[in-house]
Amino acid sequence: MFEKLKELNILDRYILKQVVETFIISLVIFTSIIFATDAFITIVKQITRYGIPLQIAAMLIMLKLPSMLIMTIPMGVLLSTILTVNRMNNALEITILKACGVGVSRMAKTILICSVVAALSGFAINEVIAPIASRQAKTLTIWAIMQKNVPNGKRNFVFREMKKGQLTRFFHVASVEHNKLKNVTVLDLSRKGTIQVNYSRSGDTTPEGWVLNNGVVYTISTTGKILNTAVYDTMHFDNTAEAAAKIAEVEETEMNYFQLRKYIKNEKKNFEQNVKEKYDAQKDDEDKDTEEEVRKSIKNDLLEFEILLNEKLAMPFTSIVFALIAIPLAITGPRARFNRGLIFSIAVLFMFYILRAFASALGQNGVIPPSLAAWMPNIILFFIGYLLYYKKAYCI
Repeated sequence: MFEKLKELNILDRYILKQVVETFIISLVIFTSIIFATDAFITIVKQITRYGIPLQIAAMLIMLKLPSMLIMTIPMGVLLSTILTVNRMNNALEITILKACGVGVSRMAKTILICSVVAALSGFAINEVIAPIASRQAKTLTIWAIMQKNVPNGKRNFVFREMKKGQLTRFFHVASVEHNKLKNVTVLDLSRKGTIQVNYSRSGDTTPEGWVLNNGVVYTISTTGKILNTAVYDTMHFDNTAEAAAKIAEVEETEMNYFQLRKYIKNEKKNFEQNVKEKYDAQKDDEDKDTEEEVRKSIKNDLLEFEILLNEKLAMPFTSIVFALIAIPLAITGPRARFNRGLIFSIAVLFMFYILRAFASALGQNGVIPPSLAAWMPNIILFFIGYLLYYKKAYCI
């Protein structure tokens, strides 16, 4: 009895070693791919456009990794399970284990336990590390950009300030020589009903903002009429307060599960008040939305937040679903000439993200409940995986 238990423990350690090694490699590969296609391009643009120092960019890279791990941990579980089980299958190790009385279900037990650990790790990263890292990355990015350190020799430098997706200020610098800004134009759209065009011949950058010299400010109405013209010797763009306010704001994507749930509860409680405030805030706009359109917009935002809330639980659980579906896909016939399991894993990832996009669209439009929109891909793939697993483990 003890000898048999010892042999099973050896089997667990053997499978665990194979899974962990391939999981680490898979995690690095998927994280690198996602990072190279999104975050890396953004950071490179910030370096070239805004003059962010390389050491700050390196810190931003590290701070963005936790949010990527939430997506890549399930991918790593899928690929590591496929590679481990398929290698054992091709080496006839699974056949030998069956001959010794050790079935697929016993071998799968270790892999499924690993997937549960991966799911819990993903949830912990999503709840504790990722929100803090995202806020820190946002703080660091805003601080670096607010320095507006335009690289020397830069021509036609452009900088945009956005607020809630809307352009508030647009900066253009013709050239930079010896840390001096030449021919600076600032388009200010932050004031309702008017547009300010600020032109100066020269300027300097400071940690608090830009200092412009020898310039003129034109205040123009939305119809194109010049309302006022002012000439100045020195003007200081103090952005410290605005940056501090923006840093203090916590976006919904930066909240953990419990914070977001509390936020949604408060938004629902104050729904009518929010509709009134948003509607009154646009009373001076010429193309303002109707009250019904404002109400619909806030409802859609709430649906999106509820989907995001449920995805904070559904996404880590995907690791278990991927492990369940990967085990039977990796066990191919003895005459298979190519790794069908690896091809199937790509198909599973494609199917998962297609289902996720489809379910999310249905949820945001109110066709299905937000909880179902978040869990639908997992539910569908779980039943497919269970049927395939049952067939491989108990019907052959």
